[in-house]
Amino acid sequence: MSTRKTKPVKLSNAKQVLAQCESLFTRYRAGELSDNHARGAGYLLQIASAVIRTCALEQRVQELESKLAQIESKSPSVRV
Repeated sequence: MSTRKTKPVKLSNAKQVLAQCESLFTRYRAGELSDNHARGAGYLLQIASAVIRTCALEQRVQELESKLAQIESKSPSVRV
């Protein structure tokens, strides 16, 4: 296990994940990271990307459900 301290990074959107992937790749190609370190970091970035994507989809579904509920409350005869 590495004892190297790293600065925490906030990943809250796909752009931030992409920036970290680019940085990881650059550092790996420059020989600054071992294969195992790069592989592990890449895996964690992949998980972060999936979580961000899922959260964004959940938010979109909630917004659509809210809009649908508003439409249905205004026009009770229309049911989808």
